[in-house]
Amino acid sequence: MSGILLTMGDVIPGRSSLDLLAEAYGKLTSGIAIQQANVDAYQLITQALAAGQTGIHLPAGNYSVSQQVNINNIDNVEIYGDGQDDTILRLNDNVYGGSNSSPKPATVLSFVEADNFHVHDLQIDGNAAGNPFQGNPATAYAMDGILGWNSSNGLINNCLIHDCRFMGVQLEVGSNCIVQDNTILNSNANGISVSNAGNHGSGYQVLNNMVNGASDVGISVWEGVSALVHGNNVQNVTLNLSPYQQNTHVGILAEGQAPCRNVIFSNNTVSNISSPITKYPGLGMGAGPDGSSNIQFLNNTFENVYQMARIVGAMVDISVTGNTVNGTLSLTYPVLNVSPSDKGTSPNNVSIEGNVFNGTPTGMVAYIISIISGSGKFINNTIYTNGNKALLVWHPTYWVSSPNTMAVVETPTPSPTLLLSAPSSESQGQRAQLSITAFNPTNSPFNAKVMIEIMGPNNYLMFDVVQVNVAAASQSTLYYVWSAPNQSGTYSVSVSLAPPTPSGFSTATVQIM
Repeated sequence: MSGILLTMGDVIPGRSSLDLLAEAYGKLTSGIAIQQANVDAYQLITQALAAGQTGIHLPAGNYSVSQQVNINNIDNVEIYGDGQDDTILRLNDNVYGGSNSSPKPATVLSFVEADNFHVHDLQIDGNAAGNPFQGNPATAYAMDGILGWNSSNGLINNCLIHDCRFMGVQLEVGSNCIVQDNTILNSNANGISVSNAGNHGSGYQVLNNMVNGASDVGISVWEGVSALVHGNNVQNVTLNLSPYQQNTHVGILAEGQAPCRNVIFSNNTVSNISSPITKYPGLGMGAGPDGSSNIQFLNNTFENVYQMARIVGAMVDISVTGNTVNGTLSLTYPVLNVSPSDKGTSPNNVSIEGNVFNGTPTGMVAYIISIISGSGKFINNTIYTNGNKALLVWHPTYWVSSPNTMAVVETPTPSPTLLLSAPSSESQGQRAQLSITAFNPTNSPFNAKVMIEIMGPNNYLMFDVVQVNVAAASQSTLYYVWSAPNQSGTYSVSVSLAPPTPSGFSTATVQIM
């Protein structure tokens, strides 16, 4: 985004933009143009806070971030822009500094013991490529888009946060913070992570966000207490860039070293989580660890995931109710598995009720549902078997496993699926590589055309057609190079199969800088 930044009086009310910029960059001659890309958000925000200002408006423009912006022990701070496509903060290259033995943090916005914070209507580019991981997971530390630590009643909304080397958003040991209506793209670890580690705080809410692209977990609740994850869209957790060198590929997850309590995941859509040639091939949802209680997965939808769920370990009062599965890819793992943990512990009082399991591939070796241990009920579910074995209960004494509906005749035929991966951002006039993977779950070779459509500002439209050929029960990836236009803004990319299939469609967005 090009332009001149000369009207910044509202960054610190009552002070002119020239005063503020003079403090940051030296005395200015009246009329000198200050290029937006040279304005350091670190200096602007730090000096505004030092002047006692807590409402900090960053007008439309491109801002560099020379080092971590620390908001420590200051309540009621609001940092906001003019929109997620208009106010753009980009972490500089090599802010990481230090070394493997002495790393330095480089979160873009860090709130520490800062209650009632509010960040909204801006974009954060974590510039993971410019701050590469040093290769030693023992020194892994936070390099997030936004970090909140021991801060309560905060709100992060209407932001675009992308290409962070760790988390897009990470909130720890606070209470009643809300992450809502954001887009989080291409996080090297988790998209969004909320934590009440050590039983500190409670009441986090993660609402109506888009998380597209991560290596470990789309949305993680770590040792959560009374957390709600509702209405989010999590997709493409298939990256292999984890700074923890895990690449666990999970959509939504309750996890930790200590128990989670009273956590609800409801009305989320989880899709395109399949990485079959890696150690962790893909999981729609999961819960743990031992001691966790009252974890509920309600009315979620899972599409094109390697495996829907694993419920393991000494947990109690786990509810999996009203969820819908529309397509899994594994032949060797169950769609849903209840089993002992590595420690030999099992979940009890598990309720799996009113779910629909659809779209399994033909020729599964495993049962669709495998209940190996624990206790509870598996009732009123509908399983479309597609010729596979439906339900295994090893210890029926401890499980109520009827009634359920096994639908055979009306099972939809599995159909080819598309998965589009695109860079979250690219420079004007540069070549952007799109990765298009076609999955063919059928027993016959699949040959079709892929329609590529890209739309953007000023009625930009690009259309092309490429051929894809996929062997039976296999997948194939093709690469398409798009020359980015000389116009900044958000571009939507869609790919679809011709002739069309029910899941032969995928989308992505690319921010042209």
